[in-house]
Amino acid sequence: DARTGPIAVQFEPPDGLTGPECGTMLDEKVDTRDIVAGLVELAVKGYLTFHPREEGLVFKKRTADMRLTGKEADASLNEFQRDLLSLLKKCGKLVTSTDLSTHVAPSIHTLKGALYNALVSHGYYKKSPNSVRGWWIFGSIVVIGVLGFLALAITGELLPSIIGGILGVIIAIPFAMQMPKRTKAGTVAHRNVRGFEEFIRRARLNELDWMQKKQPDALMFEEYLPHAVAFGLVSEWSRAFDDIVKEPPSWYHHSGHYGHFYLHDFASDMNDIGRSVGSAATTPPRSSGSSGGSSGFSSGGGFSGGGFGGGGGGSW
Repeated sequence: DARTGPIAVQFEPPDGLTGPECGTMLDEKVDTRDIVAGLVELAVKGYLTFHPREEGLVFKKRTADMRLTGKEADASLNEFQRDLLSLLKKCGKLVTSTDLSTHVAPSIHTLKGALYNALVSHGYYKKSPNSVRGWWIFGSIVVIGVLGFLALAITGELLPSIIGGILGVIIAIPFAMQMPKRTKAGTVAHRNVRGFEEFIRRARLNELDWMQKKQPDALMFEEYLPHAVAFGLVSEWSRAFDDIVKEPPSWYHHSGHYGHFYLHDFASDMNDIGRSVGSAATTPPRSSGSSGGSSGFSSGGGFSGGGFGGGGGGSW
């Protein structure tokens, strides 16, 4: 990629990219948290609500059920959002972790494809990064196989051919993962996504004087919350609004502490919910076999800097 100068803080995502699109653009992969960012986007847009709860008798963990509001998809939804909403509707009005594993995870490849297609449509790539990686890996394995066969035919020794083939695959796959190349527009967008990620990371009122450029309020908090989810920076984003957001989002139903709402509790809850819901949405049931297409997802960790990755390239 061509050099386009140092990374400057950006106060909004480039070209109006959504949270999942920004997360995918950042590391050229669709991570688990990009999917959860999509769920949060649908909630912000009024298509579903989150209902946190605890599960487990001894070792309890926070998760959440989701309820579809019945709102019909409108023209504002992109391909990824429409596909995700369509999969959720297969679960019924109430969506549990089991439903996500049963109805969403087996079709996760469809969601991944929609996000990659969006980046191609924006002109950031000539071809889907996922497709390019796949062809390079396939081609590398074919070449290594042919060379191994020739080595066997020449030397008559099987073991050196096997060892050489294994080493070749180990070397070829990481190389193939780096093959997708951004266009010039993609390079600029990638730089600006990193700049927007830095804004989310540093958006504390006492550290960054951004109120002159953006008026912080509850609407802004929710607008960029999916981006914070995709970047793994929910805690950082929430801290910037501690003195501003005093009521929970309308789509977030919780009992709270004696009826009070605290944004840092919301961030902690979203971290825990993200781990649980994200894992369910990308892990098909065992009976689905290999049809789920969920390989390639990172899991574990959390939304925050110390958990869900602390940046677009990490994993939950």
